[in-house]
Amino acid sequence: MNHNKLATLGFRAALTMHWVDGPGTFRITPVNGDEEILKNRSVVYAWYDRLNDVVMNVGLTSQSLKARFLYKAGYEHWLNGSLADSPIRQRWLGHIATSRSGSIEIHVRSCDSAVLDQEEARLMNVLNPKLNVRRH
Repeated sequence: MNHNKLATLGFRAALTMHWVDGPGTFRITPVNGDEEILKNRSVVYAWYDRLNDVVMNVGLTSQSLKARFLYKAGYEHWLNGSLADSPIRQRWLGHIATSRSGSIEIHVRSCDSAVLDQEEARLMNVLNPKLNVRRH
């Protein structure tokens, strides 16, 4: 159901997360090997767990997807423990443990940078993500 909701709201699958043994092995890769998607900027993104049909997180970035997800300060490094640990990271790891490799996807929706914050807030309210701590 949430997958259909994401599509209806204009999201499309962009990235997928894979792992072998949990922390330290997480890899985020473009769907179908489409490296061009990594250049996208000014998007609202939604982490979607297909196995559990749960929207995990909604966020925004004006950076490229490559910077937000793959660079040293990005999600991949954070989940792998390369950055400081936190209770939020532990919540994410707890949820990820209920899923399986390849079932967690990052969907993106392009957005005008002038309304990026408002769109993120609206989509958070509509999608009600499980792991978001920040609420508008």
